[in-house]
Amino acid sequence: MPGVHKRPAAQGTVSNRPKSAHPSLTECEMTGKHITQDQLVVFRATRQAHTLEHAARIASISPSSAARIENGLWDRQKHAIRRDRRNEFSNVWDTGALPYLAEHPKTSAKEVYLHLRENFPWLVSPSQRRTVERKYNTWKTERAVSVEEDPVVFLHSAHQGRLDLSSLCERAKNSPDLPTLLRCAKSASLSKRNRAILALAVLSGISLKHVWRYLKISASTSKRWAEKFQEGGATSLLFSDIRTPPKCASESVNAALFKVLHSPPSSYGFARTNWRAVDLKTAMKTEGVITSLWTIRHAIRQAGYRWRKARVTLTSNDPRYREKVDRIVSILETLGDDESFFSVDEYGPFSLKLIKGLRLVGPHDVPSVPQWQKTRGSLIITAAVELKTNQITHFYSDKKNTQEIIVMIECLRKKHAGQKTLFISWDSASWHMSKALDERLEFLNGWANYDRAPIIELAPLPSKAQFLNVIESIFSGMARAVVHNSDFAHPEVAKEMIDKYFAHRNAHYVQNPSRAGNKIWGKERCPPIFKESNNYKDPRYR
Repeated sequence: MPGVHKRPAAQGTVSNRPKSAHPSLTECEMTGKHITQDQLVVFRATRQAHTLEHAARIASISPSSAARIENGLWDRQKHAIRRDRRNEFSNVWDTGALPYLAEHPKTSAKEVYLHLRENFPWLVSPSQRRTVERKYNTWKTERAVSVEEDPVVFLHSAHQGRLDLSSLCERAKNSPDLPTLLRCAKSASLSKRNRAILALAVLSGISLKHVWRYLKISASTSKRWAEKFQEGGATSLLFSDIRTPPKCASESVNAALFKVLHSPPSSYGFARTNWRAVDLKTAMKTEGVITSLWTIRHAIRQAGYRWRKARVTLTSNDPRYREKVDRIVSILETLGDDESFFSVDEYGPFSLKLIKGLRLVGPHDVPSVPQWQKTRGSLIITAAVELKTNQITHFYSDKKNTQEIIVMIECLRKKHAGQKTLFISWDSASWHMSKALDERLEFLNGWANYDRAPIIELAPLPSKAQFLNVIESIFSGMARAVVHNSDFAHPEVAKEMIDKYFAHRNAHYVQNPSRAGNKIWGKERCPPIFKESNNYKDPRYR
């Protein structure tokens, strides 16, 4: 076709050969070396009824191999047989390496490999160097090696359980510990295995330098094990369960330590008020006891000592503290059905303004409260909680004085007129113990039989013991629920919110009677039950 130039075929390719030319033997072997006799039979049987390509596909052979079979060019006798390199290398090792090792028993694996490469280059390739090294190590382990010839090989043979007993010296052969050491050297735990190998080395007279290098242990450890084996034998070395107690358990060390610890640091010349472990070590050295920081720290910890930071706590200085607490406890234990116990206190005054508190904010919001604010008024809450029914009685006062306490007592007296006795407990504030209050109580108790009202008895708390006042817990819960985060515009709005809180709380305990209750309705600090160990007043909220 004009304008079209055919690309000439490259020399040496199939396209340059005439169709009648026979392919070379190498090409036949490459294309058909995997053809079996069964494939030939299937191909020749199906070729009569199918095309060449279809018959080749049925017999699972390539079309080129099928064409050679069709033209009579396939010769199975010329097929190359795969060499068994393992057998060849075994023959090379037996005929080439072993005679060389017999003449040079102290040669290395590298020298054996170089000898085989020089004499058998067509059978030993560079990639077989590791194979030569493995064969060399196996040969060196399996042959009987004396202790003087190679101590490391002797130790390795003992480790693998291939030790030739005939190579042992007379001392090792006659040792009663030999069976135990041989068994433990092969199949015991790592610690016992190492100890057994060291004991065999000691019996055979091998230097400890070879042992601790082979076992990867310290020289001091190998020396200590050797001394233990020479003193007590295999039983003492392998099966000794008695451990040396640590120095921190020594009575003499502890006596010196706590003698120093109970003394101020200044008595030993330290310008400090508290001890440090470093200073204790120096002070004990002056007492004649030299020890480590680890021993000092563990001895102190085992004795139960801990570093603790002192904190400020509410404490009472009332000389009659135990007497007053025992009286309250005895009243609550014997409280009858016609008797009630009230915990009374005041909350406030607190200003009505934007008040800080814990709040839920967005990821980039930083809540803040102005330091200077104009107050919108203030509130004082006078309240009492009845411990048996958990009911709150409260009102709002203008001041904290005796008159407001008298109003509370008359309110409780009127509200619980059906009771026989009302016990009132409060802290030692001045308006809780005034003469006017005592005179009013005496008058009310004198008229109790005439107006059928209960008797009022006081059970005051010890001085500076607000932490025993049960109502403080309720005030803390109310403050967290209502007062914190608040911004009341007017006192009446605040009163409405507080009234609703106490009403919901009272309704809950009416439906679920409980003298103690759980931390509900504002997450109160402690359950509203009198307990000497409780701290009802939370300084964060009051």
